[in-house]
Amino acid sequence: GTPAGFVSRVTAAAIDVVLVFLALLGLEAIFAAVRFAIAEEPFEFPDLGTEANSSLLFVLLVVVLTLAWSSSGRTIGNSVVGLRVVRENGERVSTRRAVVRALIVVAFHVVAMGWILVSKKNAGLHDLVCRTAVVYDWRARREHRVPVGNDSRRTA
Repeated sequence: GTPAGFVSRVTAAAIDVVLVFLALLGLEAIFAAVRFAIAEEPFEFPDLGTEANSSLLFVLLVVVLTLAWSSSGRTIGNSVVGLRVVRENGERVSTRRAVVRALIVVAFHVVAMGWILVSKKNAGLHDLVCRTAVVYDWRARREHRVPVGNDSRRTA
């Protein structure tokens, strides 16, 4: 339940961004394969342009982060590094809170993550706005809450 540090959080985020980028490439490859099989066109990745690809990556990141944080509290990157996103009181993050958190961290990633370096609570901008925390938690999902910081209270 100890607040996670900058390096752990950035490592987890980098893993997530790489995986989502690879998923986007996979989706484009599937599109190219279907077009090749049905329309008998050459197997080529779609040329969507920088803006469209950036927009798709943005949306895909927000969706993936929202789903992960509002369900288990962990993305794949969080699982690898041993982190979990919780509310400040240790409870699960709601879908609405996860959407807002994802939008902030994806849209303003440098400022949002950089804020961790100056925060006494190791909180990013997205954590302050959404009243969330990222804590070290190597255990599988639990039914009781994950205490943040020195809070040792647990509920069933």
